[in-house]
Amino acid sequence: MNTPVRDIELIKVLANAIVVWFVVMEIVPLTSVQQAATLTMIMSVINVAGAWWQSRETTALANPRDTDGVPLSRPGDKPAIKQLEAIQSEAIEMNKGSQP
Repeated sequence: MNTPVRDIELIKVLANAIVVWFVVMEIVPLTSVQQAATLTMIMSVINVAGAWWQSRETTALANPRDTDGVPLSRPGDKPAIKQLEAIQSEAIEMNKGSQP
């Protein structure tokens, strides 16, 4: 999923619309009080499930991780600087080897 927040919200809206359609078309015959209670419960479950799924599909800003669960480094972090230095020294070595 490239846009999990949008996709999950669309799924929630579609699920809500289907539930309302079933009740309005009286496919499931309920009194008005039963309709209100049923719709409230179903919509709550759909929203909680969507929020849970959404939290699993997005990265928390406080503890960012990649898809493998490896923490992402931020600018100024020691590992990022060490990695940058390693890449730079490797590039220098490659350039020295390619010069005639």
